[in-house]
This record gives sequence, C-alpha cells and structure tokens, in this order.
Amino acid sequence: MESKYKHGSAVQVLTVIGLSLGVWLKVIYSQFSTKTSPLPFISEQNILMYTLSLLVVVMIFSLIYGLTHKWGIKVVVFFTVFFNLVILADTLYGRYFSSMISVTLFYQASMAADVLPSAIKLIKFKDVIFLLDYVVMGLFYIIMKKNGMMTKKRQFNGRILAVCLIVGFGALLIFTYKFKDVNKEKFIYERKNIARNAGLIYYHGYDVVDFVNNRLVKRKLTDEEVFLIEGLNGSKRNVENQFTGVAKGRNLIVIQTEAMMSFLIDYDVDGEPITPFLNELKKESIFLSQAYIQTANGNTADAEVLMNMSLMPTQRGSVYYEHSNNQFYTLPKLLAEEGYVSNSYHGYEGSFWNRSFMHPRMGFEKYHSLEDFDASEKIGWALSDVSFFKQSLDYSMQMEKDQYYDFMITLSSHYPYEAFYTGPFSDVGIDNVILKNYYNGIRYLDGAIEAFIADLKERGQYENSIIVIYGDHSGLFKDEAIAQVQRDNKSYNAYVWTKYLTTPVFIHVPGVTDEGILIDHVTGQIDILPTVLNLMGTQMPYTLGRDVFDEDYEGFVVKRFGDIITDEYIYINDEGQIYDKVTGERLNKELYKEDLMSSGQFLRGADMILQSDYFRRFME
Repeated sequence: MESKYKHGSAVQVLTVIGLSLGVWLKVIYSQFSTKTSPLPFISEQNILMYTLSLLVVVMIFSLIYGLTHKWGIKVVVFFTVFFNLVILADTLYGRYFSSMISVTLFYQASMAADVLPSAIKLIKFKDVIFLLDYVVMGLFYIIMKKNGMMTKKRQFNGRILAVCLIVGFGALLIFTYKFKDVNKEKFIYERKNIARNAGLIYYHGYDVVDFVNNRLVKRKLTDEEVFLIEGLNGSKRNVENQFTGVAKGRNLIVIQTEAMMSFLIDYDVDGEPITPFLNELKKESIFLSQAYIQTANGNTADAEVLMNMSLMPTQRGSVYYEHSNNQFYTLPKLLAEEGYVSNSYHGYEGSFWNRSFMHPRMGFEKYHSLEDFDASEKIGWALSDVSFFKQSLDYSMQMEKDQYYDFMITLSSHYPYEAFYTGPFSDVGIDNVILKNYYNGIRYLDGAIEAFIADLKERGQYENSIIVIYGDHSGLFKDEAIAQVQRDNKSYNAYVWTKYLTTPVFIHVPGVTDEGILIDHVTGQIDILPTVLNLMGTQMPYTLGRDVFDEDYEGFVVKRFGDIITDEYIYINDEGQIYDKVTGERLNKELYKEDLMSSGQFLRGADMILQSDYFRRFME
C-alpha cells in the first residue's frame, strides 16, 4: 500500500506539472496570438517574458498543490480551468480590442451577450490548444489509474508541502531578481508592457492590486501632482481669435458616427465614391483632415468622454465604469448654465456602456435609448440610423426649449457589418468581404446623415445650428486593415497604419463656414470640444484639448497607449521607434527625449485627474 501511495503521489505531481506547463504555454500562445508580444519569438524581451511567466506559474501551482495535496488534484484542476478561461478571454478580447481584459471590464459583464457574436467570429481553429493539455493529461491520469498506480487514500504529506514551499519561494526569489531590471515606468502608460515583460498571469495580479488601490481608495495628490495637472489645462492657454463667438447662441447638434475613418472621405472604389454627401459637406464646413483617434479600450464610450469632457480615456475599461462616481466638468453642464437643454440619443440598450447612469450624471436631461424608440426598422445591431435620426429629431422637437444641445450616437455601421452584404460595393474586386461590407456600411451612414440634414432644413432647425460630425474609433481590424493598405498600393506596417487612424471632423455652421475651412495639420479628438466652444464664445473650466484655431496650437497628439503624432514625426510606442511622418524614415530617438517625457507627463496627469476625482474639490 505504501508503494502504491508513493506511485499515486508521483502521478499526481506529474499531472500537476503537466497542467501547470499547459497554463504557461497558453500564456505564450495568447500573447503572440493577440500580438501582445511582438515577433521574433527569440528576443531579449520575449526570453525574459518566458522566464518570468514560467516562474509565476511555478510559484502559484507549487503553493496551491503543496497546501491542498491531501485532496488530490481537484483544486489544481479547478485553478487551471480558471486561469485557462481567463487566458481564453484575453485571447478573444485581445483580437477584438487589441488589449487584455481587466477587473474593471467585469463591471461591463452585461455587454458580454452583445459582444459575443463578434467575439465568436474571432475564434480560430488553432484555439483548440486550450483543450489539448486536458486531453493529454486526462489520458495519462486514466492510464495510470487503470495500471494500479493510483490510490484513493488521501493524507497530508509534510515532505510534499516542504518541497512545494521550497520550489515556490525559490521561484519567487528568482522572479524578484530577474524583475528588478524591468522598466516599470512603461507600466503606467501601456498595460501591455506588463504582460510583455512578465506574462498575462502577472498582469492580472498587477491589475487586481491596482484596481483595489485606485478604484476602492481614491488617490491623494501631492502639490507637485496638482501643479502638473493645472499645467495641462488647455482652457487656460486658449486666447480669443477670429473665430471666437461666430456661432454664439446657436443650437448644437453633435453626431458621433460608428467607425467612420478619414481615408473614406473623397475615396472611391472603381469610380464610386463611398461618402458622396460628406464629400460635399466638407466644402462648406470646418474640416479637420488629420484628427487622430484617441480612444482606447472604452471605444465608443471613450469618444463620448473626449467630446463631452475633453479628457483622456482610462488605461483600461471605460471612464463610464471605472470612474462613474467622479465629478466632471462636461459640455451639457456648461451649456445648462447658458440656458441650453441637453439630450442624448442612441438606438441601443440604455445599460450598454453604463450610459443610462452616466449620461444624466454628465448633465443630459434625458438619455434616449432603444427602449424609447420604435425599433421595428433594424439594421445591424439594432435601430437603423435613418430611423434613429428621424425619431431623435421628433423627440427633440417635442421638448420645450429655446436653445438645445442634441448628442446623437449612430450604430448601424458597427463591426462586423453583416447588415451590408449587399450594396454598391458588394461586387467590386476585393477579396476581403468585411472590408467591402464596411464600405457599404459607411455609404449607408453617409445617406442617413444626408437625410437627417434635409430633415433639419425642412423643420427649420438648420440655419441656427452648429452641426458637428466625427467618428468614434477605427472600423477595421488587422486583416481588413492589411487589405485596405494593400488596396492603396502600400505595404502594411505600424507606421503606415497609424497614419490611417484618423477620423474626419466636420464642424458645419451655416452662413459662417459656407466657403469651407481646411485644418490640415495634426489634431486629436480631444481638441473637438474646445474648438466648438470657441465658436460658441465660451469655454470649459478645464480641458486637456486645445482650440485648433489658437495661434499657439501645437499639433502634438498623444494616444492612450503612448503613441505620439506630430506634423514632423510619428512615435510608435509598441516598437519604441520614431518615424519621419512623411517619408517613414527612422529617426534618432535620442533627439526626441523631451517630447517623450512630455507625453509621459501628459498621460500621467490625465490618469491622476481620474484616479483622484480631481474636479470634485471645485464642484462641491
């Protein structure tokens, strides 16, 4: 019996080792599958990641098995299943959003059913790796049991505990030694760097600790941090210019479009324009041709924050969840002081992105969601844009008000564009079906906007309005991005694709912008709000963005994960490389140290505003 017990313990140990290695291999698989870890496989950074992630796995499972071995391997199996599900979620989420999941995203669990169809499309056959280790180790366990190598006897074994503790703490010491040389400053601005250096499991541990520290306990700022935040206030630096107040007293209508990108404007496919109406509207508007997308993991909700607060998105999740109880200066609150009534409209479920809570908190009188619309005309995820615009304007006209701000968020042109298999671009010679559907979807959106503006004119709401139109985030994932770049006879790489990541911004002021005003230098989504407010002759107490007409405006756009775009160069944080913006030639990074430091300070200050609930002190 003693020999049999020893054999059984040995089989258990081998099974635990096999399952633990399975978790480690899936970490590596996920990181390369989602491009979290860059190629080549053998590089200094990747070797460090292999080592540190293995040490993390050894630490966790040696301690788990050492403390629970008297119950067999059931506890170990439970934890391997848990970690594998987390890694699988990272893999699918990473393919969709180019990021890892976080604790904050569990607050958004209500969205899972809505995003699931898109996520399922991203499952690949090779993902069978998530099951293979269970098949192999299960067969091994069964064979050993049939050969009498197992026993049902369970008892505590001090030697097993001692060995596991030694292995676990030994791994911890090695990890600590190896980890001390990691540049942890990069963790602040790009959470992928945590996984790139130490693996996904360590990233999740870091994320949990950070969540507890920053969400459950509000950060207290030092005098130096307050000074930094105040120094970033764009509103303090704006001065009056020739466009100040040219649209004062007008109604404001803002249309945030789903997934519209700048390259589509004046773009044709086999002679057929994708946006014929917007091509003409551009000629009668202030048009920002290089407004770089600054959204992050919050996607559409991030764009709402950029437009209505001129603040940066959070590092993970969404401001709407992670900082929902903060106090903010917002566009609706500002306009309320000037007698405006603000309403928001979106043809989807009110709870999505926590809008039903956040929009009233931001100062919108009412958030009109799917539950308020007649949803009989469906295209894509929910209510069609044409019907959405018409019904939104119906609601707007019913309200008693002298001046108003209407914020409208479209939806029909949402990935994967399955509602647009038929359209003017369905039969063009492009192999990528999703890309063709995307063209069709944006063409549909273009027509919906044209019909909406015609409706405004018919109802007498056009002449006295400012109409702002922009896109929320990129509409193409990597396969479609490659297809688009190749269609334009270019080679795909990070530098080239970054130049595509802009959204067209139209600021249409009838009677003022009829001749068209082109802003062709680099700007960002964060600058839309202060620019519009300058036209209206007012400004927010605090913005991170600047009025693009200000004579001191600098085209220096910082993206959430550390990329920088200027009229001179593009810095790709993932690569740590700087490229000449026009030619793509690599530049000497050492010459731009001050800019890199400034961008880091900008992101640090933007984070501190959220983490400390900075504006509460001024608003209560």
